[in-house]
Amino acid sequence: MARYKVSWLDVVSHVVDGSGVEVATLARAIESLSAAFRSAQPDPGYRRRPVRLAYLCHILPAHICDLRRVFEVALEDLLGTCEHLSVLALGSGPGAEALALLDAITSRNEKNRSSLQRLSVQRVDRVHYWDREQQTMLAAALEALAGRDASLGQRWKVDAEEPALQADLCKPPSDELLVHAGTANVITLCNVVSEIPPRAVATLPDGFLSAVAEVASAAPDGARLVIVDRAGSPACGQRVKRLIEAVGARRPGLEVRGPTRVTHRCGCSFPRTLVPVYKRVHLPTTNQEDRPVRNCDTLWACLDLGSAQRPEPTS
Repeated sequence: MARYKVSWLDVVSHVVDGSGVEVATLARAIESLSAAFRSAQPDPGYRRRPVRLAYLCHILPAHICDLRRVFEVALEDLLGTCEHLSVLALGSGPGAEALALLDAITSRNEKNRSSLQRLSVQRVDRVHYWDREQQTMLAAALEALAGRDASLGQRWKVDAEEPALQADLCKPPSDELLVHAGTANVITLCNVVSEIPPRAVATLPDGFLSAVAEVASAAPDGARLVIVDRAGSPACGQRVKRLIEAVGARRPGLEVRGPTRVTHRCGCSFPRTLVPVYKRVHLPTTNQEDRPVRNCDTLWACLDLGSAQRPEPTS
């Protein structure tokens, strides 16, 4: 029997179609966003809604497909046996982690029913720009994936609608963030390590290393930290290794899988609603590449967090 397929480009089109942003404006925003990534600009302009929509159309579907495949490997046992998967998504932006996990879980349930009763995802980001788009995509995704897994929303529930918890990962984590970390059995850090300024250098700011290590230290024993990033980004490998060392200093029982480099290809079909947009998109590549991103060259690592070094209680 053929597997039920969900195109994340179709899900994204729900946001685009109701945005009121003109075709020509969105096309220019895609060109602008692509140029910002090529030049490693620290702020691509996500305050502007056309730029956010450009990211959703041009990049997000490939990242969702990429994360789904990484999660299927890194969290294989949890996806099958965990009753409550509680995820803290650091630097989540529009929420690719929740959508990728929904894809992975419903795909698994097509073949072998998991023990999952609840998936909860708390996004963490420096800004709140993405909340409206994330909620629209999540609603569209739940509707689409219910066709694959009828038990979604019935036998198992999803709690991922909350706005992002606002936090700067280069500064000491707030008490609220540490409380969320204390109940999470999975922490994700997806496409963040390579974007911390200054970009394209092997070092990471001490504040970032310290903040992530403190968040990981607050997680329960046996939780996991999954790091996923762009393998082609300059110095990405050195940055990931440096972060693993910083976390390991706070979690002496750390077990590390990876870093592993893989290439995934987005399998989403191209919807008719985006055809008029991409007829107007012209990037300094080949005509074939003037379409949404398809290939992801990915570096990932999964850290099984052992016992943490926590401060001794004062008398």
